[in-house]
Amino acid sequence: MSLEEHAAIAQDIGFLCDEMSFYCKKAKQNSMHFIGSLKKISDKNRKNKVMPLQGKLWKDWSYNDKEESKMKNKGNEDSQHYTDRIRSEKKKLRLQQQQTDTSEELKYFITTICTANEKELRFFLQWCQLELNKMSEGLLPGVLRDYNGCVKSLEEARKLGVNKDPSKPGESINQDKIKEELVEKMKRISEQFDTFSLGIEHIFREFSQLYEAHNERDVDNPYENLPMVMADLMIMGYPLELMDGNVSHVPQQWLDAVFSELEKKIGKTKRVTVMSIIGIQSTGKSTLLNTMFGSKFAVSSGRCTKGVFVQLLPLNNELRDELKCDYVLIMDTEGLRSPEMGDQFAHDNEIATFITCLANTTILNFWGQTFSKEMSDIIQISAHAFLRMTRVEIKSRFHMVFASVSDITAVEKNQIGVQNVINEIDKIITETSAQQDGTKLLGMQDIFPLCKKIYQMLHFPEFLPALWQGQMSAPKSRYGEEVTTLRNSLMESLIRDDITRTQTCRDFITRISDVWNAVKKENFIFAFQNSQAVEVYRKMEEFFDRETTDLRTFVYSEVRTVGDSFKNESTKDLPSIQEQLQAQIFQVKAKALEKKDLIEEKFNDEMKRYGDGKADMAAKFLPDFVLNVTRKIENWIISDEGRVLNEIKEMLKKRVNMNILQNFKRNIVKNAQQVVKELHEKNEEIDENVIDNNFKKLFEEWKVDAKKQDGDLQLKNENELKNIKNGCQNALFEKISQRLKSVDAYARLRSKEEIVTKRRSRDKHFDLSDPQHFRVTKNHLVLKKYGTMVGAIHSTFRDPSDAVIERGEKIKQMICQEFQQKLKNAKHEINPDLKKLIEDAMDDVFKYNKNDVYQGWSFTQDFILDLVIHVYLQGITNVTDILEMQSNRNSLVQHLKKEKAILAQDFKSDCMSTDTDTRLGKLVFKDVLTEVIQTRIEKDLGEKLYVELLNTETFVFKSKMMFLLHEELLDSTWNQVYDFTNDYENYVKNWISLKVMKFCRESGYLTKQIEARNKSVTDDVIETVQQTLEQAKDSPPSAWFQLLMSKLTKKDYFEDMAEKVSMIEIKIEEIKDLDTVSYIMVEELNSFKHRKVYPEGKDIIEILNSLKFNVFENLMAERIGCTDPCRFCGSVCDNGRDCKEFKMKHRVDLHRPGGFTGLHTSGTDVLVTSICSTSVSSDKTYRMTKYFQDDKFRNWKDVNKDIPDWDIKPIDSEAQEFWQYLFALHHKNIAAHLKYKPADIPEGWFSVNRTRALKNLK
Repeated sequence: MSLEEHAAIAQDIGFLCDEMSFYCKKAKQNSMHFIGSLKKISDKNRKNKVMPLQGKLWKDWSYNDKEESKMKNKGNEDSQHYTDRIRSEKKKLRLQQQQTDTSEELKYFITTICTANEKELRFFLQWCQLELNKMSEGLLPGVLRDYNGCVKSLEEARKLGVNKDPSKPGESINQDKIKEELVEKMKRISEQFDTFSLGIEHIFREFSQLYEAHNERDVDNPYENLPMVMADLMIMGYPLELMDGNVSHVPQQWLDAVFSELEKKIGKTKRVTVMSIIGIQSTGKSTLLNTMFGSKFAVSSGRCTKGVFVQLLPLNNELRDELKCDYVLIMDTEGLRSPEMGDQFAHDNEIATFITCLANTTILNFWGQTFSKEMSDIIQISAHAFLRMTRVEIKSRFHMVFASVSDITAVEKNQIGVQNVINEIDKIITETSAQQDGTKLLGMQDIFPLCKKIYQMLHFPEFLPALWQGQMSAPKSRYGEEVTTLRNSLMESLIRDDITRTQTCRDFITRISDVWNAVKKENFIFAFQNSQAVEVYRKMEEFFDRETTDLRTFVYSEVRTVGDSFKNESTKDLPSIQEQLQAQIFQVKAKALEKKDLIEEKFNDEMKRYGDGKADMAAKFLPDFVLNVTRKIENWIISDEGRVLNEIKEMLKKRVNMNILQNFKRNIVKNAQQVVKELHEKNEEIDENVIDNNFKKLFEEWKVDAKKQDGDLQLKNENELKNIKNGCQNALFEKISQRLKSVDAYARLRSKEEIVTKRRSRDKHFDLSDPQHFRVTKNHLVLKKYGTMVGAIHSTFRDPSDAVIERGEKIKQMICQEFQQKLKNAKHEINPDLKKLIEDAMDDVFKYNKNDVYQGWSFTQDFILDLVIHVYLQGITNVTDILEMQSNRNSLVQHLKKEKAILAQDFKSDCMSTDTDTRLGKLVFKDVLTEVIQTRIEKDLGEKLYVELLNTETFVFKSKMMFLLHEELLDSTWNQVYDFTNDYENYVKNWISLKVMKFCRESGYLTKQIEARNKSVTDDVIETVQQTLEQAKDSPPSAWFQLLMSKLTKKDYFEDMAEKVSMIEIKIEEIKDLDTVSYIMVEELNSFKHRKVYPEGKDIIEILNSLKFNVFENLMAERIGCTDPCRFCGSVCDNGRDCKEFKMKHRVDLHRPGGFTGLHTSGTDVLVTSICSTSVSSDKTYRMTKYFQDDKFRNWKDVNKDIPDWDIKPIDSEAQEFWQYLFALHHKNIAAHLKYKPADIPEGWFSVNRTRALKNLK
């Protein structure tokens, strides 16, 4: 009797049956309509007619998608063009899928499941599955008999070699040929099996193709609701196909859409743990999972699982609380080592790697306890999967199950089998790891220990009895008991796990994408990109960016405070200062490291909220981040200590010259006061004539004394100039003779000296440092033999391109301008080493006697000679001016001339005895209080602006800043893009500078800070003046002034105030009324509050450059990291820290087309579209004169040996769409600029628009 007949009898008796339900009846009616329409179609054509998209079109598309990654059949074709051709073919196949009409049968099925309520839907799907099983049961048994017969014959053939045919003496039977024929026959039978095999899972597979095909159209997707339907079905307990076993491919768009809908339905915060199983074909894997978890994986009708399926199983409330997990995702896979696959392991390796990388726990399912060839095969496949996982740091756990063991109570015998398997796994892991990269792994315990090893207190059954002992026997209860024990132990192990191995649906689909994209590549290790790890790293980078914002300013401020304390002490010598400075700065470093430890502790608390494997990733990255912060602190300390020490040295040098001037000024003030006293003692009328005559007499006496003291200084300067000139000239000739060949340097120098002398005398505006003094032309450049990076240029008659000439001009200007800036800085230094300055500049020129200017072109020796003489003359001319400026700065005669009017006014006021207090009050305000205010306004202003900038959208995180930097390129001109790709460091410096100035202008931050500080600081100074008066009102003026200065300079050092204070101290005793002096000072201060601190015309950049804390340099150091460019394409190193300092290799995850930097092919001069990582995986060669200083061809595959400071991974891939868009847009301009031919752009690159490029960048 059938089940339907039983149901009818049950209804007659009075039982309640599903068949009586309205929903069941309606569902059955709909299912019968659907099944009836299927039966009208012939068995051979049914599947292709009803579900056409998963046939040949899907198979061909999958093949092309894999080929796009593997590039196995590329041959000598350019990778970019080959990839573009493959993509075009994929688009054609998708178009054919879109143009294929959806069958009426499938439309009916979709309409039914979309309109039915949940009860009706459950019945409908169940009826459909039952009826589809019936159809299969009528077709598949005969196919399976044929298949099993071939399997048996194949096994027998494999045991035999070449044997004699007993029926035909003298002839032999070639068993290899028989095996090949059997395998081919099995493949045909397998195809027939796929044709006749039809279940609900095949309909769901068609859903995926309908969605993916139409999702790539520009119009709305008519099947956009299918992912939502599939998500509902998953919640109802139906499996979802992750990998189509027939074509070995993963429909990523479909899966992403389904899991996104699932996430919406169950909640974004819901967490899942993933379990999977792998084993030989037909060993009961699906049965084991169905028994263990009540899942619905197909096991009926003789249909084996093909591909990978996943089912969502909810946990009860108790387990949810204990596991901190809401669902279990169970993955079932097709069996490994299918007979028709022969000895090809690629397909099995893909499946094994795919599921083990996705699962938190994997069960290895063996058949029987006797070690066999099939066991060896699965061990080998699993071992390779384990190794791949550990290489990319994916963690999982494993349990081995031996199914259909005849006697599970024979513990010792069974354990021998287990140990054999473990030994075999250890052996394979040890050998394979040594072969791959020389790593010495002892075995499985070095990668993934078994569950029973981790949780020894739990019982994990390893031996399962057969479920049935014959076709007619009842299921064995012991099987269910052992499976239940195994399930409970697996669940308990999750509860006891130190790190909860759970994830969100979004994490799971992200991992699917990462793993599948890597599996598709030939080299899984190099190709794997762990998006979760990238996300964790980005979060950590943002955390440490945020938390270390104030750390830099803390170190700078602390070191500055230490330095100021020493600057205010005038009695110590340099050695004692250095010793004490180092001791105090060591304490600053200790404080900074304490702050670093607090940041680390804070992150450890934050990391607890990461959960799952993300915490493992974060823990792995943490030492690098902590080390990075430690190195930063050390660098800041070294830099700031050196800066402070140099300032102290400059101060001590300055103090020597200042003492001479102070002594001289003291003497003239004393002389003036003595004359005033004598005039007052005569009791005669003092009119202006008397005053003028006495001052003139005094001034002439002072001039005589000043000239006498200046004479020694003048002689010293003349001797120094002579020594510098002779020393530099000797160095010039020596360097020329060593580095240049046949040139008449002496005659050239004399000639140019004469020209300079004549021009300077004729034109007072003549400036040797002017970049336009002489320009680089084509006559100044020469092409080295084989001077291109790729391919040789044999013609020596070719003119350099405009780009080469422009680069040469930039280099010349850079050398001259940098030298001029150093000379300019030297004008403000005390006793600078001018001879070394000039010799260093000459060395900078001589570097280009070896180094290329650009693209194999170099300066001629004549031009190098002209340029080095130009630099020499520029230096000597400026040295004369510098020494003259220093002489004037230290000249007492010049000081007298400069101060004559003030001295005359002071002398007159003293003689007339009028307004002394007012004058001294204004003098203290002008010479002391204004500098105090200015210094306090600027104090930590740079640091505050730096912190404020790091909290803006532009600079808040490095990742955000880099995105904005690249986004602007989408709307930039071709020459801006060219500058970015060829001169990244300077481009970024200018970009940061513009952003800082824009922020200051638009926000008004700098102006507001200065105005607010001016008011606040001035009010503080007013309060200090008033407090000093109250405390020293009855004290002598000198005591009052000393108290005032101690209050004002208690915490700060005022660089240029000592000389002025010294002069005031001489006159201070002239004060008659401290109230009047204080009143005048306060009055001037109140007026100063409302004035502009900086002149109207002063630019923001000037203000920023006047601050001691260099905002631009610190932003560059904090947010850019390593700026070393790839030698070929110019892509900048991705490491966020200085690679040289951290002893790291430079690396770039995504290179760009080499044509951006002028890379071109040999002979044709056509700019290339290839990227470095693709070239490294090819058999091509390259030539790079400018790096190696020779014209040898080198193999791309050896590039990491030839350029050891770079690590370019060999991955066949194409350029990012972001760079495709920019290169396709600008390659013609770049080619014209470099005098090369435009690139042969793949057709697909032109279809990339700005929107796609921006999406790719994000």
